[in-house]
Amino acid sequence: MVEDKSFIISSIGEDKAMNQNIFTNGEIVIIKVSNELVTIIKSHYVKNMKRYSYTVDKYPSTFYFEEELMKRE
Repeated sequence: MVEDKSFIISSIGEDKAMNQNIFTNGEIVIIKVSNELVTIIKSHYVKNMKRYSYTVDKYPSTFYFEEELMKRE
């Protein structure tokens, strides 16, 4: 009897992708469009988009994706 393991494999792949966020809570980053320094207060993996969104201290009602932020030097 052959079992269907595709669900298990896809779940493992999703877990691996979820561990690849660039920024961490409490990290100070730069918003690219405004060059403002902000602190990340919350990160969330958006499963259907397969990427992370971030909430920052200065604009808590707005979320940003990784490509909108950059690490400060």
